[in-house]
Amino acid sequence: MFELYTHDIVAATSSKGNQEKWYDAPSDRWYKLDTGAFEALSETIASFILAHSNLSDLGFSAVPYQIEKVRVHKREQIACVSPNFLHPGEEIVTLAHLLKAELGADYQRIFHSRSSIPSRMQILVNQVEQITGLTRFGAYLTLLFEYDALILNDDRHLNNIAVLYTPTGYRYCPLFDHGAGFLLDPVAYAFDIETNALIKQTIAKPFRCKFYTQVNATRKLYSPQLKLSLTSSEIQDAVQQAVAHYPALYHAVLRDRVMNVLDRQRKMLKL
Repeated sequence: MFELYTHDIVAATSSKGNQEKWYDAPSDRWYKLDTGAFEALSETIASFILAHSNLSDLGFSAVPYQIEKVRVHKREQIACVSPNFLHPGEEIVTLAHLLKAELGADYQRIFHSRSSIPSRMQILVNQVEQITGLTRFGAYLTLLFEYDALILNDDRHLNNIAVLYTPTGYRYCPLFDHGAGFLLDPVAYAFDIETNALIKQTIAKPFRCKFYTQVNATRKLYSPQLKLSLTSSEIQDAVQQAVAHYPALYHAVLRDRVMNVLDRQRKMLKL
């Protein structure tokens, strides 16, 4: 079992600032601890689904995640593990940082200067393409929003969308950070409340609207992107394997929550 130590901690991540993260140089891998919101489960299932999509056909990629048990703070805990995807000399640049550096501290005022969501999306896409020289950012954003809607990832703020700065210019960042998916945070989405009732309450970021509204707007502007090649049975098998890392009392509720989200959202998105 991999051993992690408190003094080796790299950062506290997530929008709540409470997810501990380590980098292990010998294996060139990152470790993120579950905070109690089952982030490792969400990341692992999200990664499995993306591995069975048309992502590579579109010319994009995703960070692969898996669940592992590690020893940290003198006890066994569950972590989400992923390889380091940065090449030498590369760095992650979030859209929040990119826009602030280019447009100034009031970039959010410019971002929200249009009243309609489609016009805001066009401003965002145009600004990113102009700054980075990348093309097809509209397709990339659509893919990201389609996938967030599929798993109901409600934490896709502008610090969770990024590009990579390289010695020769910018390139697309692999899709990353799906830990807030599937309504698995028991504080925000209690397990004793029906999944469909909770879905009606969800709000998508960064445009702060319903997931379908956000996806529909990007699809109309840049065409649908995501396609899946998985049956419900194949997904359920993967979910069953992943939830086995947690105590048995959680197995049924976690499996049901993930499958209910996916079954409903696949129908809504026609995936």
